[in-house]
Amino acid sequence: MNINVPRKKNGLPYVSKSDIEEITQLQLEQFNADLLKEPVPIPIEEFLQNYLKLEMDYADITHDISILGLTAFDSGYLKVYDLEGNKERFIYVEEGTVVIDNSLLKSDKEGRFRFTCGHEGGHWIFHREMFKLNKKQINTDKCFYRDKENVLTGKKFKTDEEWMEWQANYTSSCLIMPRKTFIMAARKIFKEANIKDGFVTLGKDSGIDVFAQYHIFRRIADIFKVSIQAASIRLKELKLIKYIKILSIIFFIMQFKETFLSDFCISDILQISNFV
Repeated sequence: MNINVPRKKNGLPYVSKSDIEEITQLQLEQFNADLLKEPVPIPIEEFLQNYLKLEMDYADITHDISILGLTAFDSGYLKVYDLEGNKERFIYVEEGTVVIDNSLLKSDKEGRFRFTCGHEGGHWIFHREMFKLNKKQINTDKCFYRDKENVLTGKKFKTDEEWMEWQANYTSSCLIMPRKTFIMAARKIFKEANIKDGFVTLGKDSGIDVFAQYHIFRRIADIFKVSIQAASIRLKELKLIKYIKILSIIFFIMQFKETFLSDFCISDILQISNFV
């Protein structure tokens, strides 16, 4: 599927959230329309391999796990790390190879693994033109964990790289949590809980806050095999979750900090709620 969108001279596409939603939905329909009939985990590796025609590879990319994934836009030698030998080494990769760091293959990293696959797929879908112009193989994902989460928020971006990373991240969210089935899953949960508004407002009732964290967030994360944080951000983006009292949210987070530490920090909640 060719992506015909307006672009800057350097190849960076001009795409909005609605553009990305529409493009990814069309691609998922072409890949397997049944995936959009009911809420199920999207087989993101299969999508990359069978639809985008990308090769998947796995390696220890860096010694400090600072790079979670990358995509080769040209064939050549790629520098990775040899953990056993404690030294850098080079591997040959063909154009269209996605390399995922071995650290994400652990069972407790499934959500991060799936998001990173979607992120790299987003680069391939929208940014090939940029790298064809540069005529070089390039790492497309050099973000630390926190850096990656930061570009999911509503901040104003200034550089082409920031916009590129935001586009890849939003594409990932749309691929692994398709709008149609995500809303379907959320509203089913709301209906079961006798929530009639079509959305949940956090910060006005501690009981609802607890229900959201321990039922809505977790259940949706489990349905789509994503992290709790990714699920909560998607809920907010699609206006299925709203926040009204930031201080009560922070207090709620602190109350349950042992549960949240692996997925949230206060700055994340502030960003998610558009307060920073």
